[in-house]
Amino acid sequence: MCGARSDFGVDHANGEVVVLDRHKEIFDKDGTVVKEIYHGHIQAKYPSESITEGDLTKLKKAGMIDNTKKQRTLPPPLCQIK
Repeated sequence: MCGARSDFGVDHANGEVVVLDRHKEIFDKDGTVVKEIYHGHIQAKYPSESITEGDLTKLKKAGMIDNTKKQRTLPPPLCQIK
């Protein structure tokens, strides 16, 4: 793995928190990262090595889960087309 970078999301259809771990970077000839490749997975228990209490708090503040202890996911926000 090239770095300890993870991103998080919510699978609303299955009600699960998804962890996206970066496992590869592709660089151009100048050494600039031009592409990052991630591997996604879910955790059976939270908090875990992949998802900390701080991460759960961020997901709650973003409106993606309703409780940092039970990690119930919220439905996706409704899009309003004007």
